[in-house]
Amino acid sequence: MITSFGESLRKLRLERGLRQKDLAGPGLSRSLISMYESGRLLPSYEILQSLATRLGVSVEVFFGGASEPVQRALLHIVNGACNAENIGDFETACELWDTARTLAATYHIEGWALQTKFRYALSLTECARWDEAVRALFDLLVDRDVHEMGMMYEILRSLGKAHRYLGQPKHAIIAFQHARNLVSPSDVRWVRMGINVASELALSGQWESALAEFEECIAAARTMGEGILEGWALIGWTTAQLDQGIVQGCEEKLARAEELARILQYEQLSVAAAHNRAVFYRLTEQWGRMEGCLKYALARTEDPFSLGQLLAEELEWATQNQNWNQVDEIIRKGEELPIQGPVRARLWLSAARSFRLQGDIAKAESLFAKAQEILRESRSFTLPGYQLPAKS
Repeated sequence: MITSFGESLRKLRLERGLRQKDLAGPGLSRSLISMYESGRLLPSYEILQSLATRLGVSVEVFFGGASEPVQRALLHIVNGACNAENIGDFETACELWDTARTLAATYHIEGWALQTKFRYALSLTECARWDEAVRALFDLLVDRDVHEMGMMYEILRSLGKAHRYLGQPKHAIIAFQHARNLVSPSDVRWVRMGINVASELALSGQWESALAEFEECIAAARTMGEGILEGWALIGWTTAQLDQGIVQGCEEKLARAEELARILQYEQLSVAAAHNRAVFYRLTEQWGRMEGCLKYALARTEDPFSLGQLLAEELEWATQNQNWNQVDEIIRKGEELPIQGPVRARLWLSAARSFRLQGDIAKAESLFAKAQEILRESRSFTLPGYQLPAKS
């Protein structure tokens, strides 16, 4: 079994009968040592030299005999990648983790090889390079050492996210379910993964199962006192109902989600609630109230997945008001979004409805066919609220 840097550090400390606070010193707190041992943080070369001195070993112990220039180069790249992540520059982090994993593999530095591969795969996910991320994450899954090093939850969570954005809800469900099985029902991560599972079930048209999952997550989050998670589960439940064209039960749950967003001052939850309010108003034909919710949500949404759903709603509103220039602009924005699967299909269905009402039957039927093909490929469903009107 491969021993990572963190495991090596912990093993050496325990062999000498030292506690983490015994190994600490100026500029090196107990909490830092804890993060090094857990793999959540990696040290600079200078700190590593200090740790080696205190443990009475050479730095080479942590590098499998690689030369000092290689050791320094690897840690310099790793620290650069960590710093890039800290400031949100994931493209740079991705390049650096790629270089680090190549260096570790070239010089057979096993204690760092798996960890750098792991961080590279996660950075691909953060960069929305979904196809590459799936390949890198699957490559990690076949390595039995990821189980021992506590990496499996993050790998599966990231894999589920990648499949979601690739428009593959069935695969996303499997990944999120496996991630949830790794943690206890008393762990907040269990609720998070439950919400993800339920969301993908809804995208797959498994409405009854999705609603039951959301109900379970609402109850669990409330028991834990996790208001934000309760809010997201409420948003998920109302989304599943509204996507079926059903408004029953949504008013009360949306009000609760809005209350939590206000109390917790959590804008993302507020935005999601405004999105669902807009859908609610569309389904109840309260078009005048829909516009304000859309403007609020669109101005605060950057995530392509959520933005695609919002643009579909904006298309419905613009079509209702026969604002055809706005319709064209919304479609142009939608075409530029890096989204696939059911969300892309939803956009095309809304656009198809608009073109049909404009009298462009050929364009409407072309977009409708494209949407249906996407739904077939993703093994999804036809969205009840987005049907193409029957020919007159």
